[in-house]
Amino acid sequence: MKSNAKPQPTTTKNSSKTLVCREGKKVDNPQNKTTTTKPNEPHIDINRNQRSESTISTDNRFITPSENNRKHMEYPSMEPHHHIINKRNVVIGSSIIKYIIPRRLDSAGSTFTKTLRGAKIRDVSHYINNSTYNDNVLNVVFLVGSNDSSLRSVEHCRQDYIQLIQDTRAIFPNAKIKFITLLPRDSVAENGKLNIINRILKDVTNLYSCELIDVREKFYDYNRRCIKKGLYEDPVHINVYGTAILVRVIKCHISLWSKLDETSNYLQTRLKSNYLNEPRDISAHDTPHRSTRENTFKR
Repeated sequence: MKSNAKPQPTTTKNSSKTLVCREGKKVDNPQNKTTTTKPNEPHIDINRNQRSESTISTDNRFITPSENNRKHMEYPSMEPHHHIINKRNVVIGSSIIKYIIPRRLDSAGSTFTKTLRGAKIRDVSHYINNSTYNDNVLNVVFLVGSNDSSLRSVEHCRQDYIQLIQDTRAIFPNAKIKFITLLPRDSVAENGKLNIINRILKDVTNLYSCELIDVREKFYDYNRRCIKKGLYEDPVHINVYGTAILVRVIKCHISLWSKLDETSNYLQTRLKSNYLNEPRDISAHDTPHRSTRENTFKR
């Protein structure tokens, strides 16, 4: 026989007050803020998880997890990664070359460009050391060193440029190394440091047989006292018009050396096939003696 009696509510005793709750219903304790949950239900501390994901910013406030993730997306980690470079021409530089499109340099698609924002000379060496290559790389062009002018001293640039050349020759043994001079800026004080770095770069390139492409005249005014502001988007970076001038100069040097390489390879092939493997009658190609010509004219 079934009983119609209602289930009695369960009671929990506390040191301060007795709480009455029905099974499965949560009741807050005003003294110690404890809660009752359903049996076999895992307890999750949401505040603890939020504290573990949040960090403290410079203005003494907590950064939310979304802000923290967005920060990591904007500034990727500098952990070493292998970069595969299989193009014929390689152009690496700081944010000065951020508007360069590889197709503008080479319509055949054999040019690789890499913009390392805020990179110094040592950062470019780090990038080169973590790159893989093939024998097709013929030209490596650098435009780096302008971010080193922000440091107190620029004397370290000499050793950094030397290390960059040595690392590049170790990674790309068949390539010709070219450097572009640092572009002038609107500040007279900054131009003083940039000129010192350009002189260091000139000495290093002469010592290690690298090519130096001087483009400073194209960005100065006619009296060489100020820059052409129409080529700059701010006091440091060039705009699309300045980038077009830079692309024209790089394209000229890359295409020139490529044509010279093709011509030299063609001449060497012809020389080996026609002159070294086949015997030649040298006497048939000799010019007549002077006395013979004189006798001919006398007759």
